[in-house]
Amino acid sequence: MSVMTSTPEPSNSPSSVERKATLPWYAKLWGCVQDATVGYGFRPIRVSGRLLALLLLQVALTAAGHDLVEATVDQVLLREVELTGEFTPDQRNRLTELLHLLLTDVQQRIGDDRITQVGGEE
Repeated sequence: MSVMTSTPEPSNSPSSVERKATLPWYAKLWGCVQDATVGYGFRPIRVSGRLLALLLLQVALTAAGHDLVEATVDQVLLREVELTGEFTPDQRNRLTELLHLLLTDVQQRIGDDRITQVGGEE
């Protein structure tokens, strides 16, 4: 009884590095993304760690993003008050009417009537 051992035979297929060299740039980029996130083979600890890092980054950016949005809205509202603060009620009504005409024209031109309000209740 003889024991058969299997030795890998030389392959005519190109190596991973040679194969990657022939790929288009977007495929190379996708390969780099996969290598950076998952690595070669399946590494659940590595994937979990990176997923947790991305989640924490998203939470951090969400709070900063929320603050940025709030500051921007405050600036816009302050500028609106600066521009229209001295208008009489008749002037404000006329401006609202003109903006409504403009909005209606834009809605008709682009075929989108989802925006439904111009001006606000005071």
